[in-house]
Amino acid sequence: MTSTGKSLAVVPKDVFPGLLDRLIQAMAPTAEDNIKSGFRKAGVVPFNPEEVLRLVPGDLLTLRPKRKRWKAVSNLFCVQ
Repeated sequence: MTSTGKSLAVVPKDVFPGLLDRLIQAMAPTAEDNIKSGFRKAGVVPFNPEEVLRLVPGDLLTLRPKRKRWKAVSNLFCVQ
C-alpha cells in the first residue's frame, strides 16, 4: 500500500476507485448481516409499528393513527 492521497485534503480522482474497491471488499463479509440489522432496527422487517413509532420524532406522533389501522397496515406488509 502506498501513501498516495494520505496527506491530501481531497482524494484524487485516480485514487478514489481503488479506495472504494478496498472499502467494498472489506465490508463484503458483513454486508448482508448489516443490511438485515438495519431493517430490523428500523422496524421494517419484520414489520413492527411500535419500533417505527419509537424512531419518529415526538411532534409527529400526534398524527399517530389508531392501533386498528396499524394492524391493517401491518397485514399488508407481512408475509402470511
